[in-house]
Amino acid sequence: MTEHAKIFPAARKFVERFGKDALTEARKRAMELENAGRADGSATWVLIYREVKVLMMDDARRHEALAAGTRVKRETRNHGTCR
Repeated sequence: MTEHAKIFPAARKFVERFGKDALTEARKRAMELENAGRADGSATWVLIYREVKVLMMDDARRHEALAAGTRVKRETRNHGTCR
């Protein structure tokens, strides 16, 4: 199973659980693990944070597109720090 195949479902469940606060909560978890010296766990949460960001953006764009009657294209994902 690829890394993205694991990250995407985790991010989706996180958005379902935390709703509009998902982005803040994912960033918080990544930073807590980083501060605790757990670089591997922090790196995973940075990936989840990035995916949550895309999912939440997609929701906003999807609603916008539906209102305008157009389709939405997914953007590519960049992995790195939480920004």
